[in-house]
Amino acid sequence: MSSKKIAAEQLALNNLTLTVSEETHNEIAKNRLTVGDTWQADSADVASVDTRVSTEESTQASTEASLNTRVSTEESTQASTEASLNTRVSTEESTQASTEASLNTRVSTEESTQASTEASLNTRVSTEESTQASTEASLNTRVSTEESTQASTEASLNTRVSIEESTQASTEASLNTRLDLEEKTTQVATVSLTSGESSIDINFGNEGMTPAQWNSTPAVAGTVRCTDADAAIIVPMLAGAASDTGCKFVFSEAISGNNYKIDIIVTD
Repeated sequence: MSSKKIAAEQLALNNLTLTVSEETHNEIAKNRLTVGDTWQADSADVASVDTRVSTEESTQASTEASLNTRVSTEESTQASTEASLNTRVSTEESTQASTEASLNTRVSTEESTQASTEASLNTRVSTEESTQASTEASLNTRVSTEESTQASTEASLNTRVSIEESTQASTEASLNTRLDLEEKTTQVATVSLTSGESSIDINFGNEGMTPAQWNSTPAVAGTVRCTDADAAIIVPMLAGAASDTGCKFVFSEAISGNNYKIDIIVTD
């Protein structure tokens, strides 16, 4: 197949325009081919791309080597960390096993101690129940004895109260008899005194007394009193002997004022 060279600056082919033009780059003039509206690369452009590709491949190789180194270092570090973790896990398992054994021993000791304590408590409770039953029986006996003693004491007290009541009734009857006799043999009268009197004659019958009740000549006593706070103290004195019907009192001084009275007691 033969080629044909056509010298032309612009060629239209199947509605596609091919143009050759001159371009200045870095003060160097060179022809550039334009296909349609797109500039086509020349040898300089291809060389530049090759250089960039080579640089990129070199950078990529360097990066890959760095990544390989880092991956190797990371794998080594990870292996070391894994070994350290395995060692720590092994140590922890050993420690846990030792702790578990210690806990089992302590639990066993605690269970044994608890069983011993429970047995001791059961013994103490049994002893306390026995003591309580004995104490209760003793208290019941004492209560029964106390009730019997109390019943006996109550019966004795009732007897004594009955005797005391009988004695009191007899004494009361005796006192009443004596009071009756005393009322018949002892009589009292009060007579108002007049100012200036130095003596007074008393007639028992006139003062409400009953001379007929006396069996013999009665004994007579008298006292003078006054309601005034600063009144003189006057002493009455029986003049001569009293008779069955009356008596006479003489005063230590004449009566001054009208608030004096003489109380007379006459007894057989």
